Amino acid sequence: MRWNDLFADLEGQLGAGVDAQFATDVAERTRGERAAIPFASRLAAGVGCAVMVTLADGEKVSGLLTEVAATWILVNEERRQSWIPTRAIVAVVGLKVRAADLSAVARGLTMGHALRALSRDRAQVVIVTTSGTWPGVIAQVGADYVEIGNLKARTTTVVPFGTIVRVTSVGFAGE
Repeated sequence: MRWNDLFADLEGQLGAGVDAQFATDVAERTRGERAAIPFASRLAAGVGCAVMVTLADGEKVSGLLTEVAATWILVNEERRQSWIPTRAIVAVVGLKVRAADLSAVARGLTMGHALRALSRDRAQVVIVTTSGTWPGVIAQVGADYVEIGNLKARTTTVVPFGTIVRVTSVGFAGE
């Protein structure tokens, strides 16, 4: 009788040790897999979610996350759209607790692609940088800069991509 109790106790301890080691292994693998998830993949899982994005200039943009590329996101606000480079994002609230793979197309879309689309549409925009704002129409997009034309002032301003915090369309009605 005592031997049976002893073997049962040893078996229980061994089983608990195996279970504990398994739990430790799973936790370590989970941490390792999460460590490999890029920011853009984390953002991609939030497409369709209502988010609040805090930007490098301290401003907050709230709306529906509608597009995610490797280097930028698009947020539809109530009356405008904000295109935001991911390097200008300080924090995001409202994302789902998972990640999603970016499509090959989304991985290839650059800041230049997005800005050229706005230029092609002749959209009225406001470019917000680390030290000011420039309203107008995107006249030209270079390799690492954008030119914005202000029709009222009849001026063109050249803005390097690296200073852009967001580009906001004017008059967007959520369509």
